[in-house]
Amino acid sequence: MIPPIIELKDLSVAPSPGSAPVIRDLNLSIDPGEIVAILGPNGVGKTTLIRTLAGALHPQSGHVSLNGRPVRDWRPRERAAQMAVVFQNEAPQFEFTVRDIALQGRFHASGALGKESETDREAARDALERMGLSHLADRATPRLSGGEWRRTLLARALTQGAPVLLLDEPTAGLDIGWSHRALRELCLSRGGQGAVIMALHDPNLAATFCSRILLFGPSALLTDGSAEEAFRPETLYRAYGTRPSVGVNPYTGKPHVFPSRFHEEEIDS
Repeated sequence: MIPPIIELKDLSVAPSPGSAPVIRDLNLSIDPGEIVAILGPNGVGKTTLIRTLAGALHPQSGHVSLNGRPVRDWRPRERAAQMAVVFQNEAPQFEFTVRDIALQGRFHASGALGKESETDREAARDALERMGLSHLADRATPRLSGGEWRRTLLARALTQGAPVLLLDEPTAGLDIGWSHRALRELCLSRGGQGAVIMALHDPNLAATFCSRILLFGPSALLTDGSAEEAFRPETLYRAYGTRPSVGVNPYTGKPHVFPSRFHEEEIDS
C-alpha cells in the first residue's frame, strides 16, 4: 500500500493568533496522483488550510505531515524539494525579471554559491513556455499585468519540480483561456506521481480538472468526494446559501453548475 503524501490528523487552525478556528478537527489524507480542489464560500478557511499545509501557519491542535514527517520539521530547502506553493496575494517586488522569478523555484537545488545550473535554466525555460511567458522572460515584474504576474508565479512553481503543488486561487486574474490552459499544465506536470491541492472559487474548473472535491460550508467540511457528490443542489445550498442549477458538461461528462436567480427567502436573509 502506497502511503499518503499529505496527512491531516485532528487539525484545528485559525487564520491568526488568538482568533477562533475556522478549520476544526479535520482528518484526511491525500494520496499520490490525486488532484484536489478546496471549495467553499468566503471565510471558511480555504486560504488558512493551504497556508497550514505549506507550514506557514501553525495549527492550534493536531498536525500536518508530509511524507510521514511533520511539515514544520522539514528544513526550508528540503520542504521546497517536496512542495511548491503559490499563495494568493504575493505581489511583485523590486526589478526582478520574469526569468528571475521562475529561477527562484530552483533555490533548493542550486549549489553552495547559489548559482543556477544549465538544468535549472532549462527547467525555467520549459516552465515559461508552458505558461506562455517566453516572450516576456526579460520583462521586469512590476510591468506585468495581473494575469501575467499570476502565470509567472505558476511558472516558478513548475520550475521548482516538487511532487506536491499547493495553489491558492491559481486562476485569479486569468482569462477563461488561460484558466483552463494553466490548470491543465499544472495538473499534467505531476505525471500521476505527485499531488495537486488548490483552493478555487469556480466549481466548474474544479469539476473539470480535479479528481476530488473538499467542499466546506460555514461551519464544517460538507463533502469529501467526487464532483457528482459535491455539486448536488442541496449540498451547494448548504455551502453557499443559494440554489444553483446543476447540469452536465457535454464535453467532459462532469457536473456543470449554472447560476440561478436568488430565491425570495435568500434575498430576505
